[in-house]
Amino acid sequence: MMTLISLIAGVLTAQLVEDMGIQLMLNKLQNEDYYDRQTEDCLNCLQGFIEENQVTQENIELLASWAQMEKNVYVVFYQDVDALFSTTTIPIEEDAEIALNGSGLPYYDVTLSDGTLIKAELECYMDNQMFYLVDLAAELKEKKKNGVLTKEMHQGKNAALIFEKTSTRTRCSFEVAAHDLGMGTVYLEPSSSQIGKKESIEDTARVLGRMFEGIEYRGFEQEIVEELAKYAGVPVWNGLTNEFHPTQMLADILTIREKLGRIQGVKLTYMGDARYNMGNSLMVTCAKLGMHFTACTTSKYFPEEGLVKQCREIAAGTGGTITLTEDVAEGTKDADVIYTDVWVSMGEPAEVWEERIKDLSPYQVNAKVMANAKETAIFMHCLPAFHDLNTRTGKEISRRFGITEMEVTDEVFESPQSVVFDEAENRMHTIKAVMAATL
Repeated sequence: MMTLISLIAGVLTAQLVEDMGIQLMLNKLQNEDYYDRQTEDCLNCLQGFIEENQVTQENIELLASWAQMEKNVYVVFYQDVDALFSTTTIPIEEDAEIALNGSGLPYYDVTLSDGTLIKAELECYMDNQMFYLVDLAAELKEKKKNGVLTKEMHQGKNAALIFEKTSTRTRCSFEVAAHDLGMGTVYLEPSSSQIGKKESIEDTARVLGRMFEGIEYRGFEQEIVEELAKYAGVPVWNGLTNEFHPTQMLADILTIREKLGRIQGVKLTYMGDARYNMGNSLMVTCAKLGMHFTACTTSKYFPEEGLVKQCREIAAGTGGTITLTEDVAEGTKDADVIYTDVWVSMGEPAEVWEERIKDLSPYQVNAKVMANAKETAIFMHCLPAFHDLNTRTGKEISRRFGITEMEVTDEVFESPQSVVFDEAENRMHTIKAVMAATL
């Protein structure tokens, strides 16, 4: 992953870049952790050069040589930046719309003393750990498709998979990803462990942290996974909580980039109940990555006001926007992505079905909705979906409420615009990237 550091955390200013007439780059090698000690040491050394006014070509080359010996990162300078990126350079003002480079990251244009125009990325505003993980997932996906084994990456390590909520995609993704990385897994469900019953989360975390190199948790309150992370002493991966679904977000971003060729500036409309993990996670992700998020639903199901405010503040620095609307025509107009989820979250009682169906039926994703979006728009769903009567739950819903489809019609679900199975596959590749990068 090539990462411009010309504006990272104020380390280099546009004036310094202009004075030197070079472009500094930070390049990750061989799937190493993005923020590990050697990387920090390299950046700290570079910052020391800057503070002491010793940023010379010789010092940069010495630093590059040191970093390469560490087999971790290296710094390179370029004078022909246009050769690095596929997009055309368009001069912009600081208050204008942010442009994109070939990796989908935003930048400002800077004119050097010799008239050369270079791109200065705004890494201080973007969540580049997400981009790194998506890039790594794409690399691991390509290796798997080509039959390249990756078992040596974490061979001999083990992961505990805690599932207080059952899942098809999350469980299979973690187990297959771990196997591909040479790891073993132990599946723990509520009936097969004492978590939260006879043993506290704190004690469970300290026990499992002594036996496993990583722990996955899929369950209820966000506080549980955070407490596991606090006491385990090993990486803890959030497979889903009531509030957030981060591994789904990585799969979604990889899918959007594969299908649309870009991330920043994409308009994503989420239809349905936007108060819980999917609505929250998509809004946060769009804000961080400079996308335009719209929650299209009745105001009763809008995301929590405090989170909306926080996301709008983040989006103001990335070029993204956050919109809440009850108007289907307005909310889906020219959308690049139409996204929905089941109307009843896992673990909620059956009594809420009638209320949700009544409230959210106007926000069903159907052919009319897709026609109002861009012609190139894609349909996404984290699955499972109630789009037909081929499940027991679908049959029961039909019997009780007289409907044959719920949040999405079968016509849209099975259409060429639907990318739900690419999205499901990408759960495994992105989860593999998370495990590979954090162990």
